Amino acid sequence: MSLKVIPKIPAFLTRPITMPPYRWTIFLVFWGTLVGVLAFSGWYAWFSWHRYEQDSEYRLTLESDMVATVAQKLLDGHASGLRFLAVQLQRADALHHLRRARTLLLDYQKATSNIVSANLIAPSGQVIASTTAPVGAPLPNFRNNPAIWPAFQKGIQTPGMGIYHPLRGPLVGHWVIPLRYTIFSSAGKPLFVVTTPLRFRGIGGFLSHLPLRTGTAVGLIRSDFYIEGRWPVPQNNLSKMLAHPVSAEGALRQALQRDPHARHGTYAGTVAVGDHTYRFGAFTRLSIAFPVLRTA
Repeated sequence: MSLKVIPKIPAFLTRPITMPPYRWTIFLVFWGTLVGVLAFSGWYAWFSWHRYEQDSEYRLTLESDMVATVAQKLLDGHASGLRFLAVQLQRADALHHLRRARTLLLDYQKATSNIVSANLIAPSGQVIASTTAPVGAPLPNFRNNPAIWPAFQKGIQTPGMGIYHPLRGPLVGHWVIPLRYTIFSSAGKPLFVVTTPLRFRGIGGFLSHLPLRTGTAVGLIRSDFYIEGRWPVPQNNLSKMLAHPVSAEGALRQALQRDPHARHGTYAGTVAVGDHTYRFGAFTRLSIAFPVLRTA
């Protein structure tokens, strides 16, 4: 015969849980307050970050507009200067008076900062006169340079000042940004071309003097995504940056392609220029309308 032992459960474990009404009130107030504080903190953090982003976008857009305005004035100045030089060369009948042509080119180079040379070129591509060589010295024909000739052919058919993408200047041997101005006859036929290549590092120097915050990178990029100028200038890979358009994977290029007619815009992501750094930035498109000259 066996006896079954039934353990005795303490009374406090079987007693129903009760809580005075005021404790329920304190409990609900506590948790309600905690949830409210957490919700408010989350909203405030989101609001603060959103406001910070808006302020950053606004500030970057202002800085971008400032750079665009200064760069536009710089290019407009070169366009006016080239137009004036072209008129002087036309009046001097420069195609048939090479010494007079070279004197005008030299005077223009001395009076204009950041250009490395001034050149008079026939529509055939033959350089007629240049500040890089005395009269009578052999000069190249751009028709024989596959890196220049296609863009030159296209450019001489376009009125006003044209800006080529960076290249190693055949007359100076380092990276330049050629500016081109074509003189047309009244019938619309190109008579001659004036080119004044800008030093690429001169563009970088110009950008470096703008009042920008520490850590800011600024640059000029063409509609075909070649870099025309940047500050700071990347070290040890300048040729890689200038010889090809920027990568299609970069955030800036994607933003520009996403809305090709937008005057302003912002972007965020890795920029495939220079050091491939994550950046939050803004862009402003420049006008490319320059004065046009046609002669009889």
